[in-house]
Parts: sequence; C-alpha cells; structure tokens
Amino acid sequence: MKKEKHDVDQLIEMKRFAHKLCRYNDRPVPEHSEVGNVHEYYSADLASSTTPTGIAHNGEFVNGFPTIKMMHESIMNSSKRTFMKKVEEAFQHGVKMHNKDVGRGFLADCIAAAIYLCLSQNPKIQLVI
Repeated sequence: MKKEKHDVDQLIEMKRFAHKLCRYNDRPVPEHSEVGNVHEYYSADLASSTTPTGIAHNGEFVNGFPTIKMMHESIMNSSKRTFMKKVEEAFQHGVKMHNKDVGRGFLADCIAAAIYLCLSQNPKIQLVI
C-alpha cells in the first residue's frame, strides 16, 4: 500500500476514534475510496459538505489553514495588553471570517491551534502579562 493511501486510512480510523470518544454516533466518517492522499480526502469531503461547519472545517485543510494563520497573526500582532484579550480579539476575527452558523467548536479548535503555534514557535515570548 502506498504511504499516501495509508495516511488516508489512518485519518479515517482517527476520525472514527474521535467520533467514538465524543459519542458522535450519528456522524458517519466518509471513506472517499477514490482518493489517494489526505489533501484529496479533505477536498472530496469539502465537495460533499452541506453544513457551514463542515464547509469551514474541510476548507481549512484544503485552503492552507487560513483561519488558524489569521488568528496566529492576530495574537502575535495585537496591541492588547493581556493574553486573554489577545485571544478574544483573534477569536472575534475568526467569527467575522466565517458564516454565522459555523459551530463555535470549530473556531475554538482554530484558536487552540493558533495559541499552540504562538507558544511553540516563540517559547520565550511573554504573551501573558
């Protein structure tokens, strides 16, 4: 089996495991058997997405993580004094970037990734004042 297809199979298993942990028993994990790599998987998932959150989630992967990048830049360039205010500001930018019906859990995942990038890329930064 090619590595890229193996990556897709592992992604599907990971998604099934995550759904099981969260008790999302009503959410099937699409297989997209025609795809050959993870990018193609998310592209196929985006093409079949019907909800604002599904479109935003799959679009995040396909389009190079624009929400996470924007949130990261917002936190890093914010003039707010406290870390919490920087994060709140970045989150609000994310809200404005998406359809009003996009789930806040998606945006929370994006802000968590942005915070991780801020802290991991700049371990000596003093974001918390």
